[in-house]
Amino acid sequence: MRRIISPAVKNLVLSILCLIFVSATFYHYIESWSWIDSIYVTILTITTVGHSALIPSSTISKIYTSVIAFIGIAMVLTLFGIVSSHYVNIVTNEKKKIKK
Repeated sequence: MRRIISPAVKNLVLSILCLIFVSATFYHYIESWSWIDSIYVTILTITTVGHSALIPSSTISKIYTSVIAFIGIAMVLTLFGIVSSHYVNIVTNEKKKIKK
């Protein structure tokens, strides 16, 4: 059985990758962080891990970080919700097939 990734998941993953790229670019130029540090902070922020190794120093960076935290966390949680819902549907359908 061939499984196809839904357009919603593709769009959400692309949106998350774009958010990471845009945010990393922002931090790289505004905070003068290396690319790897910029990507690292972005991923830590949108996955709610957080870490105090790198802290935005400018007011604009703090505001930007707050905004991407809300947006990024919502996007990541939505992705997890879609994937887990899909998995539950697969398991439920398999159980129904076994009972028949």
